[in-house]
Amino acid sequence: MTEIALTQAHSGQTVAARPGDVVIIRLAENPTTGYRWEIASGPAPSGDEFSGSSGAPGAAGERVLRFAVPPAGTMRVSAELRRAWEAGAVPQARFEVIIETH
Repeated sequence: MTEIALTQAHSGQTVAARPGDVVIIRLAENPTTGYRWEIASGPAPSGDEFSGSSGAPGAAGERVLRFAVPPAGTMRVSAELRRAWEAGAVPQARFEVIIETH
């Protein structure tokens, strides 16, 4: 099993993986502003947590999403940085990656 780490810089890319690998997506987030990363399409993550960059209240950090790579095929993960109460608003940022199992 290999962990494949991705960031916002990988958005729009296709990534090769093997069955049993774990894809870890790290995206900058400051939830005190109301903006949070939400999965727009794709499988539900096997892990979803926020890690603050410091212990200070209101500090920015990163959303860490974990996905198990399927046995075969292609998996597309799409996420949007948005405020949950602003239905229909344009997201502040987007992330999308295609994971191909080999």
